[in-house]
Amino acid sequence: MELPICVLVDPTVLQCHEIEVQEVGPLIRLRMAAIPVTATCPACLQPSVRIHSRYKRTLTDLPWANISALIEVSVRRFFCDNPQWRALVGHSGMT
Repeated sequence: MELPICVLVDPTVLQCHEIEVQEVGPLIRLRMAAIPVTATCPACLQPSVRIHSRYKRTLTDLPWANISALIEVSVRRFFCDNPQWRALVGHSGMT
């Protein structure tokens, strides 16, 4: 099977850890992780570094050169440590 030779990913936001190719299907699975180690609280705009949890998002894209694409992204959630606004901060650079 002939595969495309480049993967277009913003290297400041996501890092690709693994590329799996399944000939049955066919399917390309990209396993990625968010790089940012901080997130900004949307309420108080303070940066946060304390990790609350991690979870995975799975994205399915349109076929790429007649091959289905599946993107698995591991992202983090952060706590807001501002004493006036203690809340769960958004994701590590992911929307």
